Amino acid sequence: MEVKMTKCPKCNSSNVFTKKGSGVGFDAVIWVGLGIGMKSTSDWVTYLCVECGYFENYLVHKDWLNKIKMEPEKHNWRKSE
Repeated sequence: MEVKMTKCPKCNSSNVFTKKGSGVGFDAVIWVGLGIGMKSTSDWVTYLCVECGYFENYLVHKDWLNKIKMEPEKHNWRKSE
């Protein structure tokens, strides 16, 4: 999955920066609930608008996305309505 954001969806600025593998410049780690306990991953991409501060994170670990899609309740997720 290739996610690209070149304009901010909130303020329409083109001053959007991206970082792969850690979060919002703080070398954070996303935690995804998968079955027993929690597992960490750095398989994600963050987009940050330096004009308004809006940011979006995308998990790009396809195996984890498929597990959540197939059995969301097992992994403490639910479909947004």
